[in-house]
Amino acid sequence: MRKPQGEVTREAMPTQWDIALRRRSLFQHWVAPNYELVDGLVHWVDDADYEGGGYLPMATPAIVGDFVRLRIGDTDGLLAFVRRWGHLGYVDLLLRDNPPKAVRAYGDPVAWVWAHVAGLQTALMLWKCWREKDAKGLARYLNKKRVTKKKWFSLNRLDALLRGGRFVDAQCRIEEHVSELAHNERKDGYVVFVAGNDARVRTFSVLQDADGEITWEEAWGLIRHIINPNLRGVHAQISSYFDKIPGDPIVALGFDSLMSVIYRHVFEIMASGEVEECQECATPFIRSDGRQRFCLPTPPARESLCAMRFHKREQRQRAGKTRRAR
Repeated sequence: MRKPQGEVTREAMPTQWDIALRRRSLFQHWVAPNYELVDGLVHWVDDADYEGGGYLPMATPAIVGDFVRLRIGDTDGLLAFVRRWGHLGYVDLLLRDNPPKAVRAYGDPVAWVWAHVAGLQTALMLWKCWREKDAKGLARYLNKKRVTKKKWFSLNRLDALLRGGRFVDAQCRIEEHVSELAHNERKDGYVVFVAGNDARVRTFSVLQDADGEITWEEAWGLIRHIINPNLRGVHAQISSYFDKIPGDPIVALGFDSLMSVIYRHVFEIMASGEVEECQECATPFIRSDGRQRFCLPTPPARESLCAMRFHKREQRQRAGKTRRAR
């Protein structure tokens, strides 16, 4: 999958341009020449010879699939993501709500990214269980999130660590938490979720006995707690388009950060009636054509990685059957 580069124009990206035009959002997102991970922060590397590159994120819902497939603890995967899509905008969100002196980070804290990944994975899993009315699947998922009271209190300090500039400590704490969940056989009564709220990291819990149940209304309440606080980053504003009369004002959709755009796409996935699960990775995506079975391709590719993996596996299977028949 290639990184978007060059000037974003109708001639260079006709399909994405038309989608963005319909959504009234021709604002592009800049992609740096490279990104690196230092002291718990992902930040861009300056290159004086780099002419700049970008894409239209509001017209690219494939970002969601790449983001929710990130594995917490896989920093190589995170670097590959930002090198493809650009920075996620922690500092932009922090400056929006706080004075400049509050900024201790000049990049995206890994712990903050992991919190948003965990929250969106939780929201999509709860939504999937609700859509399929899979009560047993919901119960299994909740049981995987049970922690001790001590661990719950420890996770409540994640946001304070970030605000204090202790990015590595926060990263280690959330990665340790996820690693412990994978091997947790305890039946404690604290079902704890970690999620992102714009530039903050928050935790919330469902208190229940080991054999307790959660209603669908409570499940939707959890989804709202995860999604709603992050939607305000995409907002209407007075702007102008390049193909309009110069100075002609129109209403357009702007965004505070790439993270805000990701939540907007997730909102559209949940709000749209044309939703499908990728046949390869089970990630939900917005379907614009009844024949679509896989995650949407990333511009300028014509086929997604999931579709290519599926088709190549089918080709190998057919080739194997042909050899055995001979």
